Amino acid sequence: MGRPIKAKFFGNLNNEQFKNVGVNSGIGGEGVAGVSISNTGTGYSRGAFITFSAPDEPTGVTAQGHPVFTTDGAGRFGITSIVIDTAGSGYNSAPTITVTTATRVNSVANSGIGGLNTFTVTTATGIAIGMTISGGSTGINGKVTGVSGNIITSTVNNSGTWTNATNLFFADYGYGFADTVTLTSSQKYSAIKGNAYIPTAAGGSSAVEYDIIKQEASHRYLVKTAQGVGQCRLVSTSTMTSGQMNIIATDANGNTYYVTKLTAHKALLTRQTQSGSNAWLYTTGQTAKWTIGSAASGVVSITHTI
Repeated sequence: MGRPIKAKFFGNLNNEQFKNVGVNSGIGGEGVAGVSISNTGTGYSRGAFITFSAPDEPTGVTAQGHPVFTTDGAGRFGITSIVIDTAGSGYNSAPTITVTTATRVNSVANSGIGGLNTFTVTTATGIAIGMTISGGSTGINGKVTGVSGNIITSTVNNSGTWTNATNLFFADYGYGFADTVTLTSSQKYSAIKGNAYIPTAAGGSSAVEYDIIKQEASHRYLVKTAQGVGQCRLVSTSTMTSGQMNIIATDANGNTYYVTKLTAHKALLTRQTQSGSNAWLYTTGQTAKWTIGSAASGVVSITHTI
């Protein structure tokens, strides 16, 4: 296949996995700097949790955080802020946040009333402060105000009192949270430019941005996308099917080409898109030297920087 390409040119070129940057220096892109709350929502229990959407780059790290709840005085919690536990990396645009309410806990057996609106359950697993309590022969409902071991304390609506606490269920009816996510200052990164449709059997469903893990041949690579890892073959099209990928080269005039073969020093080119009226610098079937830097006379760039 000609002289193989050095591993340092594969993957996100700011990724320590590929020994291109120092340990713990990150892959570039952006992480989550903070979250502004535009609507706290209401009715959440403290068992609700949040998740951030995945980063744009295949080797990015998903941000993590947890909500801070504030009660309105009637046992209904809103989310007043988000604490960022892990900023993540590899975001090219702000991620979305999904709030997942606590899972309903059904038919909790208990040993009856132990005091005013206090009862002991056989297990308190999944029960959180702020959950709505329903059931029992009285048909009343209320809110969980405390969980201590298997002892549940509560309030009861309409000044009611639990007289029979059997077969209760606990639910989280939270809704309405809205937010705006801000990212850190942009950290530049470079990666070989192109998309890949990893084999369907490996989880591929469309052509998306990739990182190259390993060169299998001058036409074939092992790549990683957000959908999984698989082996793909170079093609000269953007309309790809399972097991296909492309590499895009740019000349000094801004015109782009598909790379149909890549060796340590040369790229075999097929014309893709002309930049305005700028002259093509290479014909289809012509080779050129390549770089991970800027294109120049006789040299195409096969990277993009964000």
